[in-house]
Amino acid sequence: TEASAQLARLLSYLETNWSVRVRNNFLRKFDRSVRTISTMPYAFPASKKVPHLRKCVITPRSVAYYQIKERLSVVSMIIKINFPIHETIFFYIPSIGDINEWLCTNKT
Repeated sequence: TEASAQLARLLSYLETNWSVRVRNNFLRKFDRSVRTISTMPYAFPASKKVPHLRKCVITPRSVAYYQIKERLSVVSMIIKINFPIHETIFFYIPSIGDINEWLCTNKT
């Protein structure tokens, strides 16, 4: 799925440009965040700039913004990662359900 491909791209980017340790640390925290969002979508605060988006801090340098639609289903997620060299990258995850499935089958 597109969501799985985007997550794989993000993890590859972290491993290639940083390290396997950084990748695995991010994946562990991302997995925890996705599980929280999936079970308690209102656990994280609404964004101050865009109130219909919720903001989940995954790590000090990475934030996921997600939107809840229709009966508490999380429809998509944008991950923003700030790196110390003034680089910011964004990854769009179109379906959090696909991510849950991917996380369950791709544990490291």
